[in-house]
Amino acid sequence: MPRMEQFIASINIYDYERFRDTIKTRCNISRTTWSNWRNGGSIEKKYKPIIDQVAMEMFGRTVFGTIEGGEQ
Repeated sequence: MPRMEQFIASINIYDYERFRDTIKTRCNISRTTWSNWRNGGSIEKKYKPIIDQVAMEMFGRTVFGTIEGGEQ
């Protein structure tokens, strides 16, 4: 299972909605791009640290391990 898909499966629906909305805003991506990522599509390298920062702020862990201090 791709990391993003696995991470999303580990959080509840309310946290997922906040996580999704924050990522979409910070990365300035479309709903289609988010849907592709959520379903295992390729995520450009430049977005991974942003996603990890949001995950760290919200959950104290990272998705991809691009920043220090969070468990994967």
